[in-house]
Amino acid sequence: MGTLLFIAHPVHTEVVANIKSRDEILAFLFLVLALSFWGNYARKPQAKTLLLALLAYTGALFSKESAVTFLAIFPLTFYFFERQKLTKAIKYSLPFFIPTLFFLTVRFAVIGTLGNNAPPDQ
Repeated sequence: MGTLLFIAHPVHTEVVANIKSRDEILAFLFLVLALSFWGNYARKPQAKTLLLALLAYTGALFSKESAVTFLAIFPLTFYFFERQKLTKAIKYSLPFFIPTLFFLTVRFAVIGTLGNNAPPDQ
């Protein structure tokens, strides 16, 4: 009976109830969707699946900045799981630079810097 209670109501509830963690969950969801659509595109190239992968990746970027690291994970996934040449994996991953550049452009327009250097307070 105690096990059922802790399955339904975990002890460490602040992580579950924390709104801040939504960005991590959304980024992970969008990254998994992007990886799934991109895998489908790599096996059977169709413009629709590539567009869905790019949209999902854009959603991940706007959810959490750390999604930029998937620029390296996309070709590595294709290389290791699809057993393709690294040059082909990189070629299939090049479209993901478009949402990344779009995100960095929007980020620069809003914040004014590309790094973590915030302008000094006056």
